[in-house]
Amino acid sequence: MVAEQTLLVSGLVILSWVSLSDIRARIISNRLVLITLFISLLLSLISPFLLTAHIYSVLCAVALSLALYVLRVMGGGDVKLIVALSLAIPVDALAGTLLLTTLVGGALSLFYLVKYRVFKLVSVEMGESVPYGVAIAAGFGLTIFNLYI
Repeated sequence: MVAEQTLLVSGLVILSWVSLSDIRARIISNRLVLITLFISLLLSLISPFLLTAHIYSVLCAVALSLALYVLRVMGGGDVKLIVALSLAIPVDALAGTLLLTTLVGGALSLFYLVKYRVFKLVSVEMGESVPYGVAIAAGFGLTIFNLYI
């Protein structure tokens, strides 16, 4: 119980750090993704679900996110973050997690659309991009907390 809580709090801190990094620079560092992967792996090992359910989730996430990367819908850091976080989620919860992530991403996109188009607040170095790592962290983070608490 204490180990789960420690991992969940650590995960919350890392996902907050990922979100701030993505908002500030539109970069999700490999170091943060590796830490996220390690926490996800530990959560999957102490999970009440079968480990194979977690592995199937990773395989589905890899296939989907690589397709989105090839289509230039998503960046490499986002893909790596989804794959790392999917290890903590059993395959039967993956569709709901992706739906939640998409809904949060839609709200985030709407916010940035208003920021860029209505208020004309566009950063020269980042252009009109959306920090989708925030949506990924929120969608996956909420699901993980719901599964383990």
